[in-house]
Amino acid sequence: MKKVLSMILVCALIVSLTACTKNKTQNTADSETETATVGGWTKPDSMEVTDEIKDLVAKATEKLLGATYTPVAFLGSQLVSGTNYSILCEVTAVAPGAEPSYVIVYVYADLSGDAEITETFDLVAAE
Repeated sequence: MKKVLSMILVCALIVSLTACTKNKTQNTADSETETATVGGWTKPDSMEVTDEIKDLVAKATEKLLGATYTPVAFLGSQLVSGTNYSILCEVTAVAPGAEPSYVIVYVYADLSGDAEITETFDLVAAE
């Protein structure tokens, strides 16, 4: 039941992310000198987790202790001075009997290839 509610929350987040991206694109469309994707979030063609996304999460979490992060879905990217990524991850505490939870992880990858988690958003299922 928790997984179903978590997935519903993820879908709602994706819809709101898409709506925000469309709104930002409409606001910048008036200026012909700006590119709609620079600074705005871009929805991926596929939410599939590629080897590149797996490597990115591994690099961003390599210094974190106490939990493992497994990417489940690629939600979007934002071109800045580097790239921000939004990734749905399953997080499991490194403890006996720990239950996994789902978290949206925001990873920043700079131009030199370093990656770090800038923010996380816990998906909490209603009980």
